[in-house]
Amino acid sequence: MVDALKGVNKVMTEVNANMDINGIREVLKEFSKQSEKMDMQQEMMNDQMDMAMDTGDVVAESDEVYDQILADIGMNIDHDQKVNSNTLSTGPVAQ
Repeated sequence: MVDALKGVNKVMTEVNANMDINGIREVLKEFSKQSEKMDMQQEMMNDQMDMAMDTGDVVAESDEVYDQILADIGMNIDHDQKVNSNTLSTGPVAQ
């Protein structure tokens, strides 16, 4: 067991002597900087996608305009695009 620990100690000493601490520090610093840059770009992209995909107000406004037009010409349409005899009326039906 003691021989194994001596071997481990020797290997650890050689690894520590061969390690470039300053090089590792510079790599980690650059990694941190690039990671922060990537996070900012990702946030900007998400904001732009959210703005591009936000059509809730446009859809509601267009529904109001369509409803007004249909009301002006005397028609009613269900917004689920299901047209049947109860949802589409053009006025009194002559028999």
